[in-house]
Amino acid sequence: MNASYEQINNFTVKFIFTVDGKQFTDAINKAFNQNKKNVSMPGFRKGKVSRQMIESYYGKRYFWADAVDIILPIAYEAALDERDEFFTPVDMPNIDITSISIEDGIVFSAEVTVEPDPELNEYKGLTYSTVPEEITDEDVEAEITREQERNGRLVTVEREAKEDDECIIDFQGFIDDIPFEGGSGKNHNLKIGGKTFIKGFEEQIIGHVAGEEFDVSVTFPEDYHHEPLKGQPAVFKVKLSEVRERILPDIDDDFAMDVSEFDTLKEYRLNLKEQLTENAQNEFNEAKRMDILIALADSYELDIPECMIETSINERLRDISRQFGGEITIEAYAGYMRMTTDEAIQKFTDEAKQIIKFRLALFKIANIENIEISEQEIDEHFNKSFSEMQFALSEDQQIEVRQNKHHRRNAKKELLFEAALMFIVDNAVYAAKEETA
Repeated sequence: MNASYEQINNFTVKFIFTVDGKQFTDAINKAFNQNKKNVSMPGFRKGKVSRQMIESYYGKRYFWADAVDIILPIAYEAALDERDEFFTPVDMPNIDITSISIEDGIVFSAEVTVEPDPELNEYKGLTYSTVPEEITDEDVEAEITREQERNGRLVTVEREAKEDDECIIDFQGFIDDIPFEGGSGKNHNLKIGGKTFIKGFEEQIIGHVAGEEFDVSVTFPEDYHHEPLKGQPAVFKVKLSEVRERILPDIDDDFAMDVSEFDTLKEYRLNLKEQLTENAQNEFNEAKRMDILIALADSYELDIPECMIETSINERLRDISRQFGGEITIEAYAGYMRMTTDEAIQKFTDEAKQIIKFRLALFKIANIENIEISEQEIDEHFNKSFSEMQFALSEDQQIEVRQNKHHRRNAKKELLFEAALMFIVDNAVYAAKEETA
């Protein structure tokens, strides 16, 4: 079995395969053995008919299609294995059989879209504008206050509702005296000042007591995410069932012992500042990396296959769906983010192009800079992955993963990505953001 390779354009290649007559005959025999139990003929029990009788009855080419299905994937995978890890198909191949016969075998081509090879500009000295946040005593006190609020007790009170109270309400919204979809709720917990409802709603709860029923008049904003409600005046009929106040604990040594492993408030403050400083440094490192990746993507032009963009968008939607715990469409995402569907599609498309560009650029940089990944590094990568898995793999399963050529190839690409990213980060320079007038 021979294969030749032809580059059609920057992201399309064509393999031409030649399978000799003996290989084709062997594949036909294999196809017969795999399928003979399913072949039936008048006067014969299923599975008891010879190949000669089947081909005499149904035609000489009866098993050819199955034989081709056996040969094509093997030939195609073998051709891919001969390419390096930077050669990555991004779509299913388009197969075309040029000639086929028992005597001469098969000649067929496989045209496939692959990741394009980027032509990079200078990638050393990319700039970032992110600066690390300096943690102040005020930041520490703000975090302590948040912890204090998290540890507060909710107590039902017999008085008028006020700012920061949490109220249990039933509500039903009306426009022109007609209830509208999505405008009702029962036993809803509403924090006054939490700004979770339309502007003006929460303020009108203030001054009422449990048991009261009253109207709240609001106007939906012009940029509201649900088109029929944009700019519409509405009246909500509200029943206030309960008013609750959050009683906060005193901030003292006892508080420190309750919320941390420390015995004194002083120790707790010092540790909290260390934690906030470490978090700020991690956030800075991540933001710096992202600044540099965006600069890398913006530093060159690339014609990207549509199928790559579609795949990237679908992967992003799957990530969002996992976060929401259910399948999310672009239309649903647009509604949640208060944007039009076209705006959401454009956002996803721009993000996909950016991700594809910096990802391909990093692989090209790894190649240019002769960055090498050893087999030991790949094994260590698997060890780390196995240790972080929620569900442990058996020893046999781990061995199977380690020995799988596709898993090893993907692991190597992931390590090359990180190594190349570290390279451009180490060679990046800080540049302050230009102030806009």
